[in-house]
Amino acid sequence: MIKFFWENLGEIDFMKKFIEKLSDITIEKAGSKNKAGFYEGIISCIVNFVIFIVKLIIGFSIQSISLITDAFHSLSDSMSSIVIIVGFYYSSKPADEEHPFGHARSENIASLIVAIMLFIISFEFLKDSVMRIIKPEHVKFSVGFIIVIIFTIIVKELLSQYSLYLGKKLDSIALQTDAYHHKTDVYATCLVIVSILLSHFGITRVDGIIGCAISLYIAYIAYEMAKKSIDPLLGEKPSEVLIEDIKKIAKSFEHVKGIHDIIIHNYGDKHIISFHIEVPDSLSPCKIHDIADEVEKKINHLYNATCVIHQDPINTSHPYYKKVKELIDNLIGEEAYHDLKLIGTEKKFNVIFDLNERYDNRKIKEIKSKLKNQVEGIDSVIIKIEPEYVYS
Repeated sequence: MIKFFWENLGEIDFMKKFIEKLSDITIEKAGSKNKAGFYEGIISCIVNFVIFIVKLIIGFSIQSISLITDAFHSLSDSMSSIVIIVGFYYSSKPADEEHPFGHARSENIASLIVAIMLFIISFEFLKDSVMRIIKPEHVKFSVGFIIVIIFTIIVKELLSQYSLYLGKKLDSIALQTDAYHHKTDVYATCLVIVSILLSHFGITRVDGIIGCAISLYIAYIAYEMAKKSIDPLLGEKPSEVLIEDIKKIAKSFEHVKGIHDIIIHNYGDKHIISFHIEVPDSLSPCKIHDIADEVEKKINHLYNATCVIHQDPINTSHPYYKKVKELIDNLIGEEAYHDLKLIGTEKKFNVIFDLNERYDNRKIKEIKSKLKNQVEGIDSVIIKIEPEYVYS
């Protein structure tokens, strides 16, 4: 019954509307993403510290290692909120000489610190829980204490839903991470109630077992948090949706025949984007520049980005262009290459193109050989392999 309640609490229409309204008020009063995150951190910090005190007092009163462990889990929530407050404070700082792209990644660093804290806490309480299994102690039972603990579950679930809704609305990894951190406390406290009830009926070792389960669960959540925090810091792959959207936008402009070599760097809500567009070489340099400039302006506006475009003039008027393109399409597929150029005369010319996919030397030699054998006049085939960080 408890499990059903906390799983569906956020879905109750009244509660859902209340959480959404509270989140909207927070955003409206804050006026910015960083201030909204700052406010959430303060609320979370206060609530979690109060819950920590309540659980700790009850835990020592009934001598439950699982509840004491859970109390410090709640304290870690409060500590993580402090880290998130600091993270949002630094991420809101403007760009400076030492950090020309701003400080938005401070949010990811804050989340990583929280994850490390969770790892340490989970390890310490895993040791205590193992000792409780080896030397079990009787856990006292009290209906009043159970009611208070259930109340903390309700409060933490509401706090989790609030943080999650706010995080999604602001597109904040730190706030969404904090929400899942709150959710772990809900899971853990439900297990504690089970532990207390079973211990009351003489199954004393279950207190230590559930303490171990909570510790391991905290470690798992810490791992997930660390992964989500580290990936953007290392330079994670951009989403397929973003790549496809950029392609569609570029190709929607007249004369843009193709797009490739897409590189995207993410600095919080700021994107640094570069790519190549293929345009007919029959256009004047000024016209080609104007096309690239218009594409840049649109992408800058839509994605809060700084976009730089390289123009590749494509000579499709070469007598053998169509034949060579069809042959390459059949050999490796239209999506596997780009930037095809034929340089030279009809009797003697070079074929140049870039490969999107990774082929070994044997396969590349095979492609070159087939092109030379099937098209008279090819003097040389020059193939460039694109690095891992570009997308086409």
